[in-house]
Amino acid sequence: MYEKGKEKQSCNVYDDQSSLDMYMLLHFGSRKDTLTPFALNAGAPLGALRFPQRCAEFVKEALKKIGGQMESVLDLGCAVGGSSFHLAALGCKSVTAIDLSSGMIKQANAVKSALSIGKKVAFSVPVEDNTRLTVIANLEQYRTICDSVNFLVGDACGLPSTLISESFDAILGANLICRVPDPAKCLSEMNKVLKPGGVLCLTTPFTWMEQFTPSDKWLNGKFGESSFDMLRLRLEAEGFELIFRRPMPFLIRETGRKFHFVVSEGSAWKKSIKRANKL
Repeated sequence: MYEKGKEKQSCNVYDDQSSLDMYMLLHFGSRKDTLTPFALNAGAPLGALRFPQRCAEFVKEALKKIGGQMESVLDLGCAVGGSSFHLAALGCKSVTAIDLSSGMIKQANAVKSALSIGKKVAFSVPVEDNTRLTVIANLEQYRTICDSVNFLVGDACGLPSTLISESFDAILGANLICRVPDPAKCLSEMNKVLKPGGVLCLTTPFTWMEQFTPSDKWLNGKFGESSFDMLRLRLEAEGFELIFRRPMPFLIRETGRKFHFVVSEGSAWKKSIKRANKL
């Protein structure tokens, strides 16, 4: 998670309490907690719920399609850990979860600690004006697997040196590419630690903003090519093969009556067994 297109910031836009609560709802909120009766009665897109969990399921589906194993997965840009815990619940034996936001990692570790002792985790959701409602995180399915997940503060454009080259069976980068200062560098870092034959799973709405990524680093073409076209050209040039792609919608609650509906581009790629790491 980045602010103002800089790799190192003393103040991270995702560290404040309102952002942490928003992500707790996105990652661990039930349908009832996320959607008010107003939203349900107005036809809220139910398929946009459980986004972090669906991202984890996306990884498992991609590995299944290529006959890959799910021993070790890197969840890069993990936020408060919903996708990380779900990867472990789906059978991954070791999940390394990294985010630049120390606040997000502190919250994820607080959830992990609470899971280990059977404690409930509360957070608040916005209703209207300054009114907020306290709810309990939906964590029951993760109580037996929390020890399989390790949370670390780290930079997606400069991964920690403790990570071993070509050590992960799969990498998940959920809504990350358009929130880093150098997407090409981020892809290169992921490629370094992904095993040959491994799977790279990305979701991104390609909402480029100078606040996060300088415009000269955006993955868009000079002749009208889409960001996905440019992503595909870059990955295929290095031997990655597209396994499948699909829309990955998600919903963020701003108040009890206002929500942000976003459709990310989901794509899963298999890394060539023969090609070297040149991204």
